[in-house]
Amino acid sequence: MEIAVVASIEQYGTVHDLMQLENVCHEWRRWCSNRRPWQVRFRREFPDEYAFLAGETEDIASAQEWRLLFIQQSTSFASGFLLGSALPQQHRETAADDAAGEASLRRWVFVTRQAINSMSRTMSDVLAHTTPELLPLEEAKYWQRAVDQSKALQDMESLGGRGELGAKLQEQVLTIKKLHHQAQWNAKYFKVLEKPFQELLVSDMKQITYIVPAMIKTLKMMWSSSKYYKDCFKMGGLLSRIATALCARVCASISITSLLQGDDFQATIDVVESAGTMLARWHDVYDTTSTTWGPFDVFTLFHRVDYVAQRCSECRSALVLLRQIRVDMVRVPILPHDPDLIEIDRVQDHPDQIDAFEGMLAAMDRDLHTHLAGVNMFEEEHAGRWRAGLDVLRRHSDDLLRFVHGLA
Repeated sequence: MEIAVVASIEQYGTVHDLMQLENVCHEWRRWCSNRRPWQVRFRREFPDEYAFLAGETEDIASAQEWRLLFIQQSTSFASGFLLGSALPQQHRETAADDAAGEASLRRWVFVTRQAINSMSRTMSDVLAHTTPELLPLEEAKYWQRAVDQSKALQDMESLGGRGELGAKLQEQVLTIKKLHHQAQWNAKYFKVLEKPFQELLVSDMKQITYIVPAMIKTLKMMWSSSKYYKDCFKMGGLLSRIATALCARVCASISITSLLQGDDFQATIDVVESAGTMLARWHDVYDTTSTTWGPFDVFTLFHRVDYVAQRCSECRSALVLLRQIRVDMVRVPILPHDPDLIEIDRVQDHPDQIDAFEGMLAAMDRDLHTHLAGVNMFEEEHAGRWRAGLDVLRRHSDDLLRFVHGLA
């Protein structure tokens, strides 16, 4: 806050503003250092945690670092696990030293326990609020964060504290050391995977078709050497999250509404074909006869992938049909959207039929817009409208072909 105020004063301030700044900063420091408001707020919002941290006496509660604890607890320790002031040694001279030592010991036990709980979560819980496209990349980043956030805790060498709480702290620190070691190894594995995970987000579909096989090879190597991910549940979960991200990438890249409005059919068809090829290559990740890894849940690995691949195949067929109608049957020599310049190959020898043919094209465009505008062809809830739109396209295509062939 002080930095923000100083920056504002430097740009807009006066002498009076500087005097006001001194008062504001003094009040800010006084408020932050006053433990009582933080204690009341922590007790109100986290009563169960407060009961442990406050101990049995008011002196212990008054000595506790409530501001630090409240910020960490309210943010779910997103910035790491800070223990506060150093843990006092066992030899204490006054009652105040005893209270401060007890408060510090309880805080250290509490924070290390929260760290263990956080680092022991399943990956599904860790990534519960992550968007589908980012799931693999966020899993890779999670392990590096776990290393960074637990480093200070696992580096603790000599610990004070007596009795049951002291023994509990020693036990929890040993657990954190094991979790930190696990996070270090996982971070090393994911360091190799982080680049392909990033490329899944930014590369074009054709390039992703080459990324997927190499990524599968790395995942199999990870299975053979990792202790944590050599587990059907954990590795299967990672594979399903990658499959979800691949599908999300395709869904975000292909929109039937924009495709219908485009003119470069070949480029669009290439994108859809590459998406289908990429999803087909994902099937190389696992089969039920594999003896090298698994078994994994085939449904979670391939059900959504196959659904999206089927939609890509249908979309390609629709685009080929549209190209046949708008490019092969209709040649646009100069301005593609100027009806006065449209030449109709098969109809040009019958000038009296041009208006009828253009009317059929306009009717097709209206019907396609009615049935397919706003449709997400990859969502199951839109499957009915998608199929209806395809039926409309086929019907209009048949009508146009019959019309043109009748003039030949």
